[in-house]
Amino acid sequence: RGHGDSEGVATGGYGSPDYTVDVLNGVEAVKNLPSIDPTRIGMWGHSMGGHITLRAMVVSGEIKAGVIWAGVVASYPDLLARWRRPAEGPTPTPDPARTRGRWRLTMYEVYGTPEENPTFWASISPNAYLAYELADLKIQTGDNEGAMTDIEAGLSEVQEGMTYAFYERQQPYEVSLRAALLHLKGLAQYNTDRSNIDAAIATIDEALAIEPNFNLASLSKQALESRKGSGEKKEE
Repeated sequence: RGHGDSEGVATGGYGSPDYTVDVLNGVEAVKNLPSIDPTRIGMWGHSMGGHITLRAMVVSGEIKAGVIWAGVVASYPDLLARWRRPAEGPTPTPDPARTRGRWRLTMYEVYGTPEENPTFWASISPNAYLAYELADLKIQTGDNEGAMTDIEAGLSEVQEGMTYAFYERQQPYEVSLRAALLHLKGLAQYNTDRSNIDAAIATIDEALAIEPNFNLASLSKQALESRKGSGEKKEE
């Protein structure tokens, strides 16, 4: 909206959900085109487009693949403090007619700074979801150290109400994103040190304490307990 011949006001993509809403409306529109397979919709985004691609994929499961090219996907504290930092010297008087970049000031006034209101700033960031996807991929490719880095990053940003969907059962279900990250952490722990199965099981138990019906975590725990039992029998 607000670009080219589009109606509306160009609010920007960082301090407003408007552009993400526009993209999701666009997805709904292209699904109805006869030349489109609605089960194979992907999204590509550069810079701010990458920022919006990530957000759109978190909101909609209908976007099956995404390419983020040089996307603005830093945490909000980094975006606010380090991106396009003004030159040294006196702060210039803001130009009332200039709207670019004013989203920072507007959001500070409404929600406070990240130091004053960290819960809000973490809640509008999709990076905990990105951390999960990266960690899952790295576990599958054997980069367990990298996976642990992403898992800890995700756990530092995850907030109440964030959920993740699983599809290994006939009926899909959702669990807390924190529980999902803890499940991955347990798997990475086991892959890193297979002699310490108890530590991995204890971490998965943390996930199950949050989500007792987390089917995939229960299956992982059963598999680890079975391996532990097999190892103990061999020692005997």
